[in-house]
Parts: sequence; structure tokens; C-alpha cells
Amino acid sequence: MTIRHADGSDGKELDWSHNGGVARAIADEILVSLGAGEWVAYDFEVQSTSRYLIVAALKGHGAVSLSVDGSPVEGVTDRLTPGRHVVRLTGLGTETLVGAVEISPAAGRPS
Repeated sequence: MTIRHADGSDGKELDWSHNGGVARAIADEILVSLGAGEWVAYDFEVQSTSRYLIVAALKGHGAVSLSVDGSPVEGVTDRLTPGRHVVRLTGLGTETLVGAVEISPAAGRPS
């Protein structure tokens, strides 16, 4: 797994600060590059019991498998209870570039 700037520039320090939901400039965008079988995991906090929609924003070609707390997910989770959970993305191809992971309540789906 490699973490790099989207524009491919080397030598520039990565900025890890949260951007408040505002898109970063292309030169500042951070990508996670996953090879086949490589993975990255993120913690997230659930405030209320619900099902959640998880979307991985991929750049270019590639694919990932998603899991939450070790259980495979295809877009929408089973009911999650309040507290900390872990979403894991595993690369399925030679190189998959992940630009973002969005997690939101699955509107219109029963909790």
C-alpha cells in the first residue's frame, strides 16, 4: 500500500488535516494505492443504530472489496449499533487508487 499525492509529485509533505467536506485541490489530493490483496482500514463512529451506505471513490481502473468489522459489505451494511466500527478496503487488481471513502446513513432503508 502506498499513500501519495494524486498529481504524482514527490518530495511534497502530505497534509493529513480534515478538509471540512470541501474538495481538495488536485495538487493536494491524497490517494491510497492498493495492489492485489493489500488493504487499508479506517475507524468511524456511529451515533445511532442504522444501516449505512459505504462508497469508495476510486480513481481510474481498479476494484476493492469492502468489509465492516470483518463482515463483507456490498454497499449497504447490516444494522450497526452506536460506537466505533472499522471499514476495510482490500485491493482486487494490480493497482487500485482510492481517493475517498464516504459513509452515510442508508436513507430509505429500514434500520
